[in-house]
Amino acid sequence: MNMSWPEPDDVHYCDTPPGYMRVMGQVFGSDIQNVTVTHGNNTWECGYDNGKYFLVNCNLEIKGLNDQVVLTVRDSRGAMTSVTRNVFFYTMPGPESIWVDGYVLETSGIPVKDAILDFQSFYDNRNVSKSTHTDMNGWYSMKRTYGFHQNITVHKEDYETISRSATFKFWSPDRMNFTLARSHPAPQGFLIVLVGVLGGIFWFSHRKKQ
Repeated sequence: MNMSWPEPDDVHYCDTPPGYMRVMGQVFGSDIQNVTVTHGNNTWECGYDNGKYFLVNCNLEIKGLNDQVVLTVRDSRGAMTSVTRNVFFYTMPGPESIWVDGYVLETSGIPVKDAILDFQSFYDNRNVSKSTHTDMNGWYSMKRTYGFHQNITVHKEDYETISRSATFKFWSPDRMNFTLARSHPAPQGFLIVLVGVLGGIFWFSHRKKQ
């Protein structure tokens, strides 16, 4: 089952309620009894069998601001599976939605894999927080987080945590790169050797006094 639209954390606007939202996807398999879409307390049958697969394609009336759309498939044996999308509905004007991407690198220029970036802002009278992480190339992409003014924290084990504030434009791609410095705790083996050396010096000095 593939739910191609809406995408995860998708955003929809309408000038005057009620608004409408398209739900699209494909369901593969045999003996499909029905496919339904649920939003809030409302459920609709959606799509048709085109001979190769079940095509999901329907236009839903948005009757509230419930933030989930659920696509459910049932077969003739009563088996059921579903997929859920978190979506956001707003009347115009839209929210302060931003889009930012970039790289997280070491001071030497080496990409930092799996670094975590926490975006925090105060929007619509509440604190909004969303996180993402870097891929093997140190690349991250943050889409559809809200609030033009963001506090961004970048962290990973064995690196020093950094924080930065930034102001972005409405849904306009911005590039923001970060550089992480490695923290340098003394290795455990080094500490053991150091303690041993200091102990030996103390013992030798004590013997000479005797």
